[in-house]
Order: sequence, then C-alpha cells, then structure tokens
Amino acid sequence: ANRARLDVLGAARRIEVPLLAVHGTEDPTVVPAAASRIADAAPRGEALLVTGGDHAMGAKHPLEAAEEIRTLQSAIDGTLAFALRTVGR
Repeated sequence: ANRARLDVLGAARRIEVPLLAVHGTEDPTVVPAAASRIADAAPRGEALLVTGGDHAMGAKHPLEAAEEIRTLQSAIDGTLAFALRTVGR
C-alpha cells in the first residue's frame, strides 16, 4: 500500500504544471541524481542542484545564524527564478 503512495516518480509524471526538483549536492540522505530523475519524469520538470546544500539546505531548527542559511537562500533564489521563467508558459 505504501509503495503506490510513495511513488515519487509516478507522482512527478502526473504533474501538469512546471516542476522544479531542488536538491543539495551534500545531501547525506538522498543522492543528488534523484533530482534529475524526478525532473526527467515530469512533463515540464527541471532540476536545480544547490552547491553545498544538504538535505535541509543548511536550515536548522531553530535557525542559529543568517550565515548558516546561505544554501537555503540559494535554493529559494533558484526556485523563484524558475517560477518567473515558467509562469504563463
């Protein structure tokens, strides 16, 4: 039952709007190539690899300092650029 519910690639194939798969290059949990596989599965997918980003893009809870969220900001900037480039396409 969980296999179908957790089928990320299957879900990506069904997404009809632009999809941006954001992934950190230093993620110890999921390999960076996963972002490319997800983006490739989506009809309008792209991958954004954030250099130095980990699984949470440097975010900590609670956030300890602005410098520690540099990779998170990079992910946000890339996501915004993607949205601005693809809206209305």
